[in-house]
Amino acid sequence: MQKESTVPELIVQPDQFLVSVTDVVLQARLDATFIVCIYDAVEEAGGLVHLRSSPPGRAPTMELTDTTLSSDLLLIDRCLESLRNAMPRAQHWHSRFLAHAATSQHPLQAIREILADVLQDAGVQTVSSQVLDGAASTVRFRPFMGEITITP
Repeated sequence: MQKESTVPELIVQPDQFLVSVTDVVLQARLDATFIVCIYDAVEEAGGLVHLRSSPPGRAPTMELTDTTLSSDLLLIDRCLESLRNAMPRAQHWHSRFLAHAATSQHPLQAIREILADVLQDAGVQTVSSQVLDGAASTVRFRPFMGEITITP
């Protein structure tokens, strides 16, 4: 009897990203944070960027500051650069945006729109966007398959 192989899971902490060109699951805990999953549908490479919706140690704010946004954009840019270096032939980049809203008045919609525009300018098509409320959730993203699962 042959042992069934499992796909390794890697945890992506807030304010970090991971890129993979092998079959892995990238996991993040959405708790007043948001993630951007980026993958190429043909080359089967991808990455996950996990971002805070407020600075560490502070309650989630309703203000979108230039400092926070520029840090987020820099991290996304670094992830895209790593993906393109790892898979230079990839041309079918897609992204998915998932967020956990700590309050109903949080500017997640504005963040999503800004990120979608930035990604579009970088040649990445945003294919889905979802904001979760209530309890925090765990998101598992498998870039190899472009598949996302969400569990409480």
